[in-house]
Amino acid sequence: WSKLVGAALSILPPVTDYSSAAMALLMRLLTASLLVASSLAAVITTKAMSESGSGDSSAATRLRLDVDSNLTRWQGGLKSLYATAGSSACWGLPSVEPLGNGSYDLLPDEQNLACGHRPEYHSALIVGFDLDYGWDVWRAAADHAGEVTFIGKGHPSRNGSVAWSYSCAYSEGALPYNVTCEQKDVHHFQVTVSLGNASLSGSPSVSIAV
Repeated sequence: WSKLVGAALSILPPVTDYSSAAMALLMRLLTASLLVASSLAAVITTKAMSESGSGDSSAATRLRLDVDSNLTRWQGGLKSLYATAGSSACWGLPSVEPLGNGSYDLLPDEQNLACGHRPEYHSALIVGFDLDYGWDVWRAAADHAGEVTFIGKGHPSRNGSVAWSYSCAYSEGALPYNVTCEQKDVHHFQVTVSLGNASLSGSPSVSIAV
């Protein structure tokens, strides 16, 4: 807008007396103010259009995942339980967002229709569960407890949009651990890690890391 202001000021005629100079100064200030206001309005309009086009990320579908451990500290080898995102198909990025206290948000991309075709689209995310020490950055001492696959199915509706539903399935595990997944609500899942063939004594006290 500075170029527009300069162009507007350059077309004003030169002044020859003080009264004309005052009037010219007033006109210049008025012109500059109008140009600034116009530029600000254009910036605000552009930003609003950009936000409208990109959509509100907070309004996107989020699947709540709560991870519980039924292992005592000794049964878990004094290790903490970690949940990590694995392979995915037509899912969002990032696929998993930690919330703390053993809870996560799973973030599917419901605009990605590359997997499948009408009348059904698909998406999937594998989440792995490992027991490891907090200082083991290379995961050299990690014990793999199991994996859970989260599956999305989308069906076109009459208005042209795609309605998605989600489920979970136990896909892989390692003895002696047992991993189960329960769907608590439409967008709420709970995964529990325990010992498959052991009697659980004592209160569950394995820490869950995020």
